[in-house]
Amino acid sequence: MSIQSSCISATLLTIAACQGAIIDFSFTSSLLYAQPGQTISFSGMLTNTGVTEVFLNGDSFTFPLPVNDIFLFVAPPSLLPSQSFNGPILEVIVPGAAAQGLYAGVFNILGGDSPTAFNTLASAPFAVQVVPEPSAWTGVAGALAGGMFVRFRKRRDRMLR
Repeated sequence: MSIQSSCISATLLTIAACQGAIIDFSFTSSLLYAQPGQTISFSGMLTNTGVTEVFLNGDSFTFPLPVNDIFLFVAPPSLLPSQSFNGPILEVIVPGAAAQGLYAGVFNILGGDSPTAFNTLASAPFAVQVVPEPSAWTGVAGALAGGMFVRFRKRRDRMLR
């Protein structure tokens, strides 16, 4: 092996070592719809795009609704280069009294090149759109249908007189 090829190999190894832990992370669907009283699950995919093993040592999130954080219970403790994990990340519990609207948050995966590292490896936004219960829509539809029937009947009665 020549000195030049040795220098190139050493440079590439140094660059690879400096890159450290690199993962891609995304939710399967970052926006889910729920009704008050429902629990919904967010799933996602992580891929180690680096050249070294990545340790998944923790997570953190910000979100205004209650959350069951299940990521560390189901994810592997580490990912080898090019290895992926596809599975559940967290569950959101929509309280029965939750107002309709959009609730947004961010999920962070913590870890690094060692089992004791807690660097932020990746972050992904997620959101829940709270929609009215079907019974609310049924009531609205029933009221509209009843109003239309009464109006039709009054119009028909006037025409028959």
